[in-house]
Amino acid sequence: MLSSSKCFLKRLQARGSPFRSGGGKGFVARNNTGSVFFRRKSFEMNGTHKRMYKRIAGAPNSSNMANPRERYRHLGGDVLRKPEASFDFSERADGLVYTWKARHRLQLHQFNSSEIFVCFHCGYPVRSALVAVKEENWDFRMCYSCYCDVVNSGLEDVI
Repeated sequence: MLSSSKCFLKRLQARGSPFRSGGGKGFVARNNTGSVFFRRKSFEMNGTHKRMYKRIAGAPNSSNMANPRERYRHLGGDVLRKPEASFDFSERADGLVYTWKARHRLQLHQFNSSEIFVCFHCGYPVRSALVAVKEENWDFRMCYSCYCDVVNSGLEDVI
């Protein structure tokens, strides 16, 4: 008799009753199934997500727009080299700021604002101000991470 009353109380609590503060739950909400459950994303944060002192600091003056190359000092690769051409004091319609020396077929450009493009190497849409272009054909744009991988592997003449 005692066990049946426990089951009865469990059923009452699951349906919605004076023993519960919330309203009644259906099968989907009780068992976390269905399309609504998959749309609700819960991110479990560990305790270190607020500790800014644990993070790696960026470059000095990383938000300084007077020197836009400083914003990319943490990336490494070709952005650390001196650009071949600088257009930062000219009013270009396309917003091109710097151009680095071409590496075989690839040439790296930096714009004054980021744009969204699809990298032809990895196939992902990328939002960046650093764009590598293949043979001056702007249909073949490459993101900076793929550009660094290709240059470091020495395959820039193959692509």
